[in-house]
Amino acid sequence: MANLNSTLDELTQISNRRGYRVLADKVIQKCRFSTEPYTVALFDLNNFKTINDTFGHSVGDEALRQFAKLLRASFRDSDVIARVGGDEFVVLMSGTTGNDSKFPMTRFNDKVAAFNRNHQAVYALDYCVGVVCCTPLDNVDHDELLELADKALYLNKASKGQG
Repeated sequence: MANLNSTLDELTQISNRRGYRVLADKVIQKCRFSTEPYTVALFDLNNFKTINDTFGHSVGDEALRQFAKLLRASFRDSDVIARVGGDEFVVLMSGTTGNDSKFPMTRFNDKVAAFNRNHQAVYALDYCVGVVCCTPLDNVDHDELLELADKALYLNKASKGQG
């Protein structure tokens, strides 16, 4: 197993892509063994380049830290939460159907809205998300799961005119 420092995103203090792969493999195997569904949500922080270009990288870094903090506050400790790209985050929820995933997704959306109302920052957090639900019989690994979520994210962005 990779050492802890190589699986943690230094900036946000959540798993990085490497950590996600290690944990996602275990979660998917566990779900298959216990015949539980699982859901992945891939988040893309909108206008992140504009935040960095307009207000500087330290403000951009703070936006990433805040986004990660809101994810941790919205999802279960047992969910795998990771930063898998510059402004891309993923949450893998075990034992969760598409219907079940609506509750933490709504909680996250509400927390982001509250942050934007109450935060005195010069930026607002905005995101798009792609959600994919799997049954224990689906034969997908973590890379395929991310690819499917990325396609769903792209469709969501396109439907909002952000593609």
